[in-house]
Amino acid sequence: MADLNEIITKNFQENISYLEKNHKLVFDKIVALENAIENGYYQEKYELIYENDGFDVGEIGSEYSLYQKESLAHTLISTNSVNFKTDNYTIEAFVKHTYSKTIKEQLLTNTDTFESKKYIVSLLDKLPFQEQKELKKIHKFIFFGVGLGLHITQIDQKIASSSYFIVEDDLELFRLSLFCTNYLELSCKANLFFSIFESQDEFMSSSASFLESEYYYNHYLKFFHLQHQKEDSIERFQQAVSSQPHLRFLFTDLLCQVTQPLKYLSKNFLFLQNSLSFSNEKMKKAPVLLLASGPSLQTEIQWLKENHQNFLTVAVSSSLAFLQTHKITPNIVIHMDPFEQSIISFEKLKGLDFIQESLLFFSASTPKSITQLFNPENIFFFETATNYKQDSFKTLAPCVGSTAYQLLLLLQSQELYLLGLDLAINTKDGATHAGDHQDKEKLNKDGQTHDYKKGLLRVEGNFTKEVYTTPDLYTSLFVINQIGECLSKNTQGVYNLSNGAKILHTHTLEVKNLTTTPFQKVAINFEEAKKQIQKHTTSHCTQDEMAHIQEQVQHAKSLKKRLLELELYNLQTIQEYINLFICNTTSDKDLASYKLSTILDSYYHYIFSYIMNSFDENKTLKFQSILPIHKLLLANIVTIIDYYINSLQKV
Repeated sequence: MADLNEIITKNFQENISYLEKNHKLVFDKIVALENAIENGYYQEKYELIYENDGFDVGEIGSEYSLYQKESLAHTLISTNSVNFKTDNYTIEAFVKHTYSKTIKEQLLTNTDTFESKKYIVSLLDKLPFQEQKELKKIHKFIFFGVGLGLHITQIDQKIASSSYFIVEDDLELFRLSLFCTNYLELSCKANLFFSIFESQDEFMSSSASFLESEYYYNHYLKFFHLQHQKEDSIERFQQAVSSQPHLRFLFTDLLCQVTQPLKYLSKNFLFLQNSLSFSNEKMKKAPVLLLASGPSLQTEIQWLKENHQNFLTVAVSSSLAFLQTHKITPNIVIHMDPFEQSIISFEKLKGLDFIQESLLFFSASTPKSITQLFNPENIFFFETATNYKQDSFKTLAPCVGSTAYQLLLLLQSQELYLLGLDLAINTKDGATHAGDHQDKEKLNKDGQTHDYKKGLLRVEGNFTKEVYTTPDLYTSLFVINQIGECLSKNTQGVYNLSNGAKILHTHTLEVKNLTTTPFQKVAINFEEAKKQIQKHTTSHCTQDEMAHIQEQVQHAKSLKKRLLELELYNLQTIQEYINLFICNTTSDKDLASYKLSTILDSYYHYIFSYIMNSFDENKTLKFQSILPIHKLLLANIVTIIDYYINSLQKV
């Protein structure tokens, strides 16, 4: 027993040193737990016991044990349950494409450079095979639940994966595993990622780090689930998979978003500056009401009809048709969506006179089909995902609601009220949006689904203890909370009137408790407001900005030349082939400085797992086998580069 004590003590000490050096957040949590135990702030629930030639976890004060005193048998069963089959304990991190021969021919002959499917199907159609029933090697593996970690070591001996994602919600249980499982030794053979006792935000971040590492091995992700670990860990990870940027916003969409602003710059449209604020005291003091498209906009429509004139109203474009129906004209309209189909928000209107005297804050990625509907003098652009103007206002927010919130905080409005910014489904009928919003759905909070768009998460409610939100809306909630943390000031009062998610740095307020009589009627003079905004705009490109654009052009030309000169003859593996592209076009330095590299990186994330999955990496890569794929891949990349270069040169 003395030798056993020495072994587990050595394990613990080595693990603690390893975590302190390589996983500081996990180490800090362990230290905090131990301090809490020592100072009597936390009562231990478990004890480490040794029975039947194996370790077990006993629950203090009861007869319950994690392994039912049969840890060796449990470990053996767990290890045997892990296999290399793709239809068993597997998460598919790719999109399945099935097209008829006719559709394929139409896609491949389509000259529309914005059609993402063309650049995907052309390659998939030539790959040796696209799906496997059994993997030859498991590169990335997930443990949902650690327990004492006894199964981790044994499963590693069986599969020898190069990356492990280790998830455990119970911090005390994970601490006990440090005595029984040597993570330091495991880290010498594989790259370890941990998610230990994490919040939803932390878990999503840890999942993203695991997915980003050697992302071309993400096609099939095998996992093992320990029974004590909640199944929602698996669901949350699936949501992390589906929320990856390259799946939510395709590379061709990113290409359009990056190049569209150049067309407006070349015509000297006005761009909002970072200095944007209301300098007029009257406008600063005017109560501002932000109207988003959440369910509360419809729920509180009667109050809104009676009180909207007491506010400076700011509406997101998707709410316009609903507001027009109820004769509520916003002073400012904000539009962000870069897609052609987003014109539906304006096509629904019964005439554009409704907003002809509204200030229009549009993303510079807004399609021309929308901007040409309005007087260009009323349009003020902001940048999304680009940096062409040095002093322009830029947003990295994922949706129009979070962007509008950011803009209004920057305008330094002293009183800001939020309605329809629910970021949650309606508690009564499960509706995601108000009115006939184009993305409106009714979701069942009691139903179980792994679908990213329809899966639901619980979050703190604004008026109730908790509400349900979708992963998409949760992403926006996370960003809005970060915006409030960075931008809200003590001089600003922000009040959330929506029956949805709790938003940090805001005050909870129901409309029935809001007295608007002290508010003077807000008579906003359109021309006066426009002049206020125009003071904080910029138009034509400066010499420095033109030089920056030219630098992007030169980089693109250099990158294209580099790709066309790639040597394939000495490549030994498919991994070497993929890394050849990554190293030559999307290095960390390139990604930090050049938008083209970001676009290509998005394309690589989408397509490389298909290519990796279609070749036997245990065999030496033959030049003739990769050549057809290489020609297509290179042609697709060159087309993207040429389109990008031409767009920049037109400026």
